[in-house]
Amino acid sequence: MDERELANHVLEIVDQTAYRVAARQVIGVHLAVGGRRGFDLDLLHTVFSDVVRGTVADVAEFCVKV
Repeated sequence: MDERELANHVLEIVDQTAYRVAARQVIGVHLAVGGRRGFDLDLLHTVFSDVVRGTVADVAEFCVKV
């Protein structure tokens, strides 16, 4: 799974959760990634900002813990 796939998967979960709890806006997304996973964190942040544009998570702060 590359950074774009991961960002899209996270957004899918965020969208489903926001719908389930009737949230109009998501202000934060926290993601924990196993240390063995090889991700470019800067690229992941950039891609996440791209995929959430215009969604319920548009202004969300994205935090990744490795």
